[in-house]
Amino acid sequence: EHTEGYRRDLRRAEYGDERDPKMRAFLERIAPMNNTQLIKKPLFVVAGKNDPRVPASESEQIAGAITQNGTPVWFLMANDEGHGYAKKKNNDFLAEPDEALQRVLQADLPRLNRCCAAFSTPTSEFTVPTTTTSATRART
Repeated sequence: EHTEGYRRDLRRAEYGDERDPKMRAFLERIAPMNNTQLIKKPLFVVAGKNDPRVPASESEQIAGAITQNGTPVWFLMANDEGHGYAKKKNNDFLAEPDEALQRVLQADLPRLNRCCAAFSTPTSEFTVPTTTTSATRART
């Protein structure tokens, strides 16, 4: 419903036509925002602020809902990207937490938060609030 008009027909061909009541009921039943209570594992949400396919607001919504349920969430948004990270500087930055998360996902949450907080760059390009349930980083 938040998809830009020019993409709706493409999405309908791929996912199904939401105007059909049966398909709409199915899509509503499987929508992540309608199933946040089922997501219990830590979640790393990566978004591009200029994404035409998944609006940044939807990435923020899912991260917020999962956090409210008490599940750890780390949120990374590149202010200069769309759907997928195409710029080398962002891909390089994205690789750091990905590699670290692979090494420490078995660790307890405080240790994982310390790991994620360590990715702050010396130029203060990113902000990393430290809490026991989430960390947010905005790429400028």
